[in-house]
Amino acid sequence: MNFDVFLSFLLYMSDMGIAKMGACAACLVLAMAACPRPSTAAPKGPCEKGGSHESKKLDAGIVLHEESCTDPEYHAFIVEMDLDAPGWDFTVTPYKNRRRTTSSFAEKFGAYLAFNGGFWGGEWGGFTVSNSEVWPKNAEDFDSSTVVGFGSRDASGRLRVEIRPTEEMLTEPLPWMRHALTGIPLLLDQGQQVETQIEHTLFVHKHPRTALGLSKDRDTVWICVIDGRQKGWSKGLKTSQVGRLLRSYGAWSALNLDGGSSSTLVVPSLGGLVNNPCYKKADERAVPNHLGIVRVKKKKGPLARLLSPFAALLALARGV
Repeated sequence: MNFDVFLSFLLYMSDMGIAKMGACAACLVLAMAACPRPSTAAPKGPCEKGGSHESKKLDAGIVLHEESCTDPEYHAFIVEMDLDAPGWDFTVTPYKNRRRTTSSFAEKFGAYLAFNGGFWGGEWGGFTVSNSEVWPKNAEDFDSSTVVGFGSRDASGRLRVEIRPTEEMLTEPLPWMRHALTGIPLLLDQGQQVETQIEHTLFVHKHPRTALGLSKDRDTVWICVIDGRQKGWSKGLKTSQVGRLLRSYGAWSALNLDGGSSSTLVVPSLGGLVNNPCYKKADERAVPNHLGIVRVKKKKGPLARLLSPFAALLALARGV
Protein backbone atom coordinates (compact mmCIF):
# COMPACT_ATOMS: atom_id res chain seq x y z
CA MET A 1 0.00 0.00 0.00
CA ASN A 2 1.51 3.36 -1.05
CA PHE A 3 1.42 6.59 0.98
CA ASP A 4 -1.24 8.38 -1.15
CA VAL A 5 -3.72 5.51 -0.76
CA PHE A 6 -3.09 5.34 2.97
CA LEU A 7 -3.61 9.13 3.36
CA SER A 8 -6.88 8.97 1.42
CA PHE A 9 -8.04 6.17 3.70
CA LEU A 10 -7.36 8.26 6.83
CA LEU A 11 -9.31 11.22 5.41
CA TYR A 12 -12.20 8.91 4.62
CA MET A 13 -12.22 7.61 8.20
CA SER A 14 -12.27 11.16 9.60
CA ASP A 15 -15.39 11.93 7.56
CA MET A 16 -17.11 8.82 8.93
CA GLY A 17 -16.61 9.90 12.51
CA ILE A 18 -14.79 8.49 15.48
CA ALA A 19 -17.36 5.73 16.12
CA LYS A 20 -16.55 3.87 12.95
CA MET A 21 -12.82 4.55 12.84
CA GLY A 22 -11.93 1.69 15.17
CA ALA A 23 -13.64 -0.90 12.98
CA CYS A 24 -12.07 0.49 9.83
CA ALA A 25 -8.62 0.53 11.42
CA ALA A 26 -9.04 -3.13 12.35
CA CYS A 27 -9.95 -3.94 8.74
CA LEU A 28 -6.88 -2.06 7.56
CA VAL A 29 -4.62 -4.05 9.87
CA LEU A 30 -6.09 -7.34 8.64
CA ALA A 31 -5.74 -6.28 5.01
CA MET A 32 -2.13 -5.28 5.45
CA ALA A 33 -1.34 -8.53 7.26
CA ALA A 34 -2.74 -10.50 4.35
CA CYS A 35 -0.53 -8.74 1.82
CA PRO A 36 2.52 -10.78 0.76
CA ARG A 37 5.83 -9.29 1.90
CA PRO A 38 9.13 -9.73 0.09
CA SER A 39 11.46 -12.20 1.81
CA THR A 40 14.63 -10.74 3.30
CA ALA A 41 16.13 -14.10 4.26
CA ALA A 42 19.48 -15.00 2.69
CA PRO A 43 19.40 -17.85 0.14
CA LYS A 44 19.92 -21.22 1.77
CA GLY A 45 23.26 -22.94 1.36
CA PRO A 46 23.80 -26.67 0.75
CA CYS A 47 23.89 -27.67 4.44
CA GLU A 48 20.76 -29.54 5.52
CA LYS A 49 21.78 -30.71 9.00
CA GLY A 50 24.59 -30.34 11.52
CA GLY A 51 26.06 -27.09 10.26
CA SER A 52 28.56 -24.85 12.06
CA HIS A 53 30.18 -21.57 11.08
CA GLU A 54 33.03 -19.41 12.37
CA SER A 55 34.41 -16.14 11.03
CA LYS A 56 37.79 -14.54 11.63
CA LYS A 57 38.93 -11.12 10.45
CA LEU A 58 42.40 -11.57 9.00
CA ASP A 59 43.10 -7.96 8.06
CA ALA A 60 41.38 -4.83 6.82
CA GLY A 61 38.81 -5.91 4.23
CA ILE A 62 39.54 -9.65 4.51
CA VAL A 63 37.51 -12.21 6.50
CA LEU A 64 38.01 -15.97 6.65
CA HIS A 65 34.85 -18.04 7.12
CA GLU A 66 35.07 -21.70 8.10
CA GLU A 67 31.93 -23.76 7.55
CA SER A 68 31.27 -27.43 8.22
CA CYS A 69 28.24 -29.67 7.82
CA THR A 70 27.29 -33.28 8.53
CA ASP A 71 24.55 -33.58 5.88
CA PRO A 72 25.97 -33.32 3.29
CA GLU A 73 29.39 -33.86 4.83
CA TYR A 74 31.73 -31.04 3.87
CA HIS A 75 34.28 -28.65 5.34
CA ALA A 76 34.76 -25.33 3.56
CA PHE A 77 36.96 -22.26 3.90
CA ILE A 78 35.59 -19.08 2.35
CA VAL A 79 37.73 -15.96 2.01
CA GLU A 80 35.62 -12.80 1.74
CA MET A 81 37.39 -9.73 0.37
CA ASP A 82 36.13 -6.15 0.20
CA LEU A 83 37.30 -4.88 -3.18
CA ASP A 84 37.05 -1.29 -1.93
CA ALA A 85 39.57 -1.94 0.86
CA PRO A 86 42.85 -0.20 0.02
CA GLY A 87 46.27 -1.82 0.07
CA TRP A 88 45.46 -5.08 -1.74
CA ASP A 89 45.91 -6.49 -5.23
CA PHE A 90 45.67 -9.82 -7.08
CA THR A 91 48.39 -11.75 -8.82
CA VAL A 92 48.51 -14.86 -11.02
CA THR A 93 51.48 -17.14 -11.60
CA PRO A 94 53.81 -16.05 -14.44
CA TYR A 95 54.36 -18.76 -17.04
CA LYS A 96 58.05 -19.16 -16.14
CA ASN A 97 57.07 -19.89 -12.51
CA ARG A 98 54.36 -22.46 -13.32
CA ARG A 99 53.91 -25.91 -11.84
CA ARG A 100 54.66 -25.44 -8.16
CA THR A 101 52.80 -25.91 -4.88
CA THR A 102 50.56 -23.14 -3.59
CA SER A 103 52.85 -22.69 -0.56
CA SER A 104 55.84 -22.24 -2.87
CA PHE A 105 53.90 -19.69 -4.91
CA ALA A 106 52.90 -17.78 -1.76
CA GLU A 107 56.50 -17.67 -0.55
CA LYS A 108 57.99 -16.60 -3.87
CA PHE A 109 55.49 -13.81 -4.53
CA GLY A 110 54.85 -12.74 -0.95
CA ALA A 111 51.14 -13.52 -1.11
CA TYR A 112 49.04 -12.75 1.95
CA LEU A 113 46.66 -15.48 0.79
CA ALA A 114 47.18 -18.02 -1.99
CA PHE A 115 44.88 -20.45 -3.79
CA ASN A 116 45.33 -23.06 -6.47
CA GLY A 117 44.29 -21.60 -9.80
CA GLY A 118 42.41 -22.35 -13.00
CA PHE A 119 40.92 -25.61 -14.22
CA TRP A 120 43.51 -27.68 -16.09
CA GLY A 121 44.39 -30.98 -17.71
CA GLY A 122 47.81 -32.09 -18.89
CA GLU A 123 50.15 -29.14 -18.39
CA TRP A 124 47.54 -26.39 -17.90
CA GLY A 125 44.12 -25.47 -19.18
CA GLY A 126 42.42 -22.58 -20.79
CA PHE A 127 43.19 -18.90 -21.03
CA THR A 128 45.72 -17.68 -18.43
CA VAL A 129 47.17 -14.16 -18.06
CA SER A 130 49.81 -12.91 -15.63
CA ASN A 131 50.89 -9.25 -15.60
CA SER A 132 49.18 -8.75 -19.00
CA GLU A 133 51.20 -11.60 -20.58
CA VAL A 134 49.22 -14.53 -22.01
CA TRP A 135 50.40 -18.03 -21.33
CA PRO A 136 51.09 -20.14 -24.45
CA LYS A 137 47.94 -21.74 -25.76
CA ASN A 138 47.26 -25.20 -24.41
CA ALA A 139 46.17 -27.98 -26.74
CA GLU A 140 43.77 -29.19 -24.07
CA ASP A 141 41.43 -26.22 -23.88
CA PHE A 142 38.00 -27.01 -22.51
CA ASP A 143 34.69 -26.28 -24.21
CA SER A 144 32.28 -24.10 -22.24
CA SER A 145 35.09 -22.65 -20.15
CA THR A 146 34.74 -19.20 -18.59
CA VAL A 147 37.35 -16.55 -17.80
CA VAL A 148 37.63 -14.50 -14.61
CA GLY A 149 39.70 -11.36 -15.05
CA PHE A 150 41.47 -9.12 -12.54
CA GLY A 151 42.31 -5.49 -13.24
CA SER A 152 43.59 -2.36 -11.55
CA ARG A 153 41.48 -0.10 -9.36
CA ASP A 154 38.87 2.08 -11.05
CA ALA A 155 38.28 5.79 -10.44
CA SER A 156 36.42 5.02 -7.20
CA GLY A 157 39.33 2.96 -5.89
CA ARG A 158 37.67 -0.43 -6.36
CA LEU A 159 39.67 -3.40 -7.62
CA ARG A 160 38.17 -4.64 -10.86
CA VAL A 161 37.12 -8.30 -10.99
CA GLU A 162 34.84 -9.68 -13.69
CA ILE A 163 33.54 -13.12 -14.60
CA ARG A 164 33.28 -12.88 -18.36
CA PRO A 165 30.49 -14.42 -20.52
CA THR A 166 31.04 -18.11 -21.25
CA GLU A 167 30.57 -17.61 -25.00
CA GLU A 168 33.42 -15.08 -25.08
CA MET A 169 36.46 -17.05 -26.29
CA LEU A 170 39.41 -14.82 -25.40
CA THR A 171 42.81 -15.17 -27.04
CA GLU A 172 44.18 -11.84 -25.78
CA PRO A 173 43.49 -9.98 -22.54
CA LEU A 174 40.97 -7.16 -22.60
CA PRO A 175 42.57 -3.69 -22.22
CA TRP A 176 41.84 -3.53 -18.48
CA MET A 177 42.77 -7.14 -17.72
CA ARG A 178 46.13 -7.66 -15.96
CA HIS A 179 45.51 -11.23 -14.75
CA ALA A 180 43.09 -13.98 -15.75
CA LEU A 181 42.24 -17.61 -14.99
CA THR A 182 39.90 -20.08 -16.64
CA GLY A 183 37.19 -22.09 -14.90
CA ILE A 184 34.45 -24.58 -15.74
CA PRO A 185 31.51 -24.70 -15.24
CA LEU A 186 29.82 -21.38 -14.51
CA LEU A 187 27.96 -21.82 -11.20
CA LEU A 188 25.88 -18.63 -10.86
CA ASP A 189 24.73 -16.12 -13.44
CA GLN A 190 22.76 -13.00 -12.46
CA GLY A 191 21.97 -14.52 -9.08
CA GLN A 192 20.56 -17.72 -10.52
CA GLN A 193 21.89 -21.26 -10.35
CA VAL A 194 23.39 -22.47 -13.63
CA GLU A 195 22.71 -26.14 -14.31
CA THR A 196 25.74 -27.58 -16.06
CA GLN A 197 25.13 -29.56 -19.24
CA ILE A 198 28.43 -31.40 -18.80
CA GLU A 199 27.61 -34.88 -17.52
CA HIS A 200 31.08 -35.61 -16.17
CA THR A 201 31.95 -37.13 -12.82
CA LEU A 202 34.16 -34.12 -12.04
CA PHE A 203 31.08 -31.88 -11.96
CA VAL A 204 28.07 -34.00 -10.99
CA HIS A 205 29.71 -35.98 -8.16
CA LYS A 206 31.14 -34.74 -4.86
CA HIS A 207 34.78 -33.66 -4.97
CA PRO A 208 37.10 -31.10 -3.38
CA ARG A 209 36.46 -27.67 -4.92
CA THR A 210 37.96 -24.24 -5.40
CA ALA A 211 35.58 -21.56 -6.71
CA LEU A 212 35.17 -17.80 -6.94
CA GLY A 213 32.03 -15.73 -6.44
CA LEU A 214 31.36 -12.05 -7.09
CA SER A 215 28.64 -9.76 -5.70
CA LYS A 216 26.12 -8.01 -7.94
CA ASP A 217 27.81 -4.61 -7.68
CA ARG A 218 31.29 -6.22 -7.85
CA ASP A 219 32.41 -4.80 -4.53
CA THR A 220 32.97 -8.17 -2.83
CA VAL A 221 34.65 -11.37 -3.91
CA TRP A 222 34.45 -14.77 -2.22
CA ILE A 223 37.01 -17.50 -2.90
CA CYS A 224 36.14 -20.85 -1.39
CA VAL A 225 38.21 -24.00 -0.91
CA ILE A 226 36.27 -27.13 0.01
CA ASP A 227 37.99 -30.28 1.23
CA GLY A 228 36.80 -33.63 -0.09
CA ARG A 229 37.34 -37.38 -0.58
CA GLN A 230 37.90 -37.72 3.17
CA LYS A 231 35.10 -39.60 4.95
CA GLY A 232 34.52 -38.36 8.46
CA TRP A 233 35.93 -34.93 7.59
CA SER A 234 34.66 -33.80 4.21
CA LYS A 235 33.34 -35.71 1.20
CA GLY A 236 33.25 -32.57 -0.92
CA LEU A 237 30.43 -30.99 -2.91
CA LYS A 238 28.88 -31.16 -6.38
CA THR A 239 29.35 -28.02 -8.47
CA SER A 240 25.64 -27.22 -8.06
CA GLN A 241 26.10 -27.30 -4.27
CA VAL A 242 29.12 -24.98 -4.51
CA GLY A 243 26.91 -22.49 -6.35
CA ARG A 244 24.37 -22.64 -3.52
CA LEU A 245 27.14 -22.15 -0.95
CA LEU A 246 28.49 -19.01 -2.64
CA ARG A 247 25.00 -17.62 -3.23
CA SER A 248 24.26 -17.98 0.50
CA TYR A 249 27.14 -15.57 1.18
CA GLY A 250 25.85 -13.04 -1.36
CA ALA A 251 27.45 -14.02 -4.67
CA TRP A 252 25.62 -12.94 -7.84
CA SER A 253 27.94 -14.71 -10.26
CA ALA A 254 30.32 -17.60 -9.55
CA LEU A 255 32.80 -19.83 -11.34
CA ASN A 256 34.28 -23.24 -10.54
CA LEU A 257 38.10 -23.24 -10.68
CA ASP A 258 40.43 -26.22 -10.33
CA GLY A 259 39.52 -28.83 -7.71
CA GLY A 260 40.20 -32.37 -6.61
CA SER A 261 43.66 -32.97 -5.16
CA SER A 262 44.66 -29.44 -6.24
CA SER A 263 42.27 -27.52 -3.94
CA THR A 264 44.52 -25.58 -1.58
CA LEU A 265 44.35 -22.50 0.63
CA VAL A 266 47.55 -21.07 2.09
CA VAL A 267 47.57 -18.25 4.65
CA PRO A 268 51.15 -17.59 5.81
CA SER A 269 49.97 -15.49 8.79
CA LEU A 270 48.09 -18.56 10.07
CA GLY A 271 51.06 -20.87 9.63
CA GLY A 272 50.72 -21.72 5.93
CA LEU A 273 48.46 -24.50 4.68
CA VAL A 274 44.96 -23.99 6.12
CA ASN A 275 42.81 -26.68 4.52
CA ASN A 276 43.39 -30.42 4.31
CA PRO A 277 44.10 -31.40 0.67
CA CYS A 278 43.41 -35.00 -0.32
CA TYR A 279 46.67 -35.35 -2.29
CA LYS A 280 48.26 -38.60 -1.12
CA LYS A 281 51.84 -38.20 -2.41
CA ALA A 282 52.66 -35.07 -0.37
CA ASP A 283 51.06 -32.34 1.73
CA GLU A 284 50.37 -30.35 -1.43
CA ARG A 285 50.15 -30.96 -5.14
CA ALA A 286 52.16 -28.90 -7.61
CA VAL A 287 49.67 -27.14 -9.88
CA PRO A 288 50.19 -25.11 -13.09
CA ASN A 289 48.92 -21.75 -11.85
CA HIS A 290 47.71 -19.97 -8.75
CA LEU A 291 45.77 -16.94 -7.55
CA GLY A 292 47.25 -14.71 -4.87
CA ILE A 293 46.11 -11.74 -2.81
CA VAL A 294 49.10 -9.50 -2.14
CA ARG A 295 49.79 -6.30 -0.25
CA VAL A 296 50.53 -3.26 -2.38
CA LYS A 297 53.86 -1.70 -1.52
CA LYS A 298 53.61 2.03 -0.93
CA LYS A 299 55.71 4.01 -3.35
CA LYS A 300 58.24 6.36 -1.80
CA GLY A 301 57.97 10.04 -2.66
CA PRO A 302 60.91 12.00 -4.16
CA LEU A 303 62.03 13.32 -0.74
CA ALA A 304 61.90 9.85 0.85
CA ARG A 305 63.95 8.39 -2.02
CA LEU A 306 66.49 11.20 -1.63
CA LEU A 307 66.85 10.63 2.11
CA SER A 308 66.95 6.83 1.97
CA PRO A 309 70.74 6.54 1.41
CA PHE A 310 71.42 8.94 4.31
CA ALA A 311 69.07 7.00 6.57
CA ALA A 312 70.92 3.80 5.70
CA LEU A 313 74.30 5.38 6.50
CA LEU A 314 72.96 6.73 9.80
CA ALA A 315 71.65 3.32 10.77
CA LEU A 316 75.02 1.76 9.89
CA ALA A 317 76.86 4.34 12.01
CA ARG A 318 74.60 3.57 14.97
CA GLY A 319 75.21 -0.14 14.56
CA VAL A 320 71.58 -0.91 13.76
